[in-house]
Amino acid sequence: MDTMGERLKKALKAREIDPPALIAALRCSKGTVYNIIDGTTKPEKVRAMTALVICEHLRIRMQWLLEGLGEMDAPKPMTRNFLTGKLEQVVPREPQFFAIKSAYRPTDGSDSLYESLCKRHAARPPEKES
Repeated sequence: MDTMGERLKKALKAREIDPPALIAALRCSKGTVYNIIDGTTKPEKVRAMTALVICEHLRIRMQWLLEGLGEMDAPKPMTRNFLTGKLEQVVPREPQFFAIKSAYRPTDGSDSLYESLCKRHAARPPEKES
């Protein structure tokens, strides 16, 4: 079984992004990303917001990153155009903190690492840039 760090490496390779580019895009510390990659930081210690922005930036499923379950690629969000009636792909504008509860919900209904992260961080509002 692969680790969270190995899954993050796989996602970075699939998206052709290197760790320094991810660090710059997320505006986080080097230690945050490199400690996940080398296994120093365990999945249960990763902050929900950190996992969310990594997943949204790399377009991967959080449950796959944290637990290795399901497919790597996140589903493409679709919406119905009320004028034409056609389904269209939604273009994300910025990370949506509360999308974590619906978009990455486990399908088996078990109390997983994902659910515990949601419970632990649900009351925290997203950090705002100044």
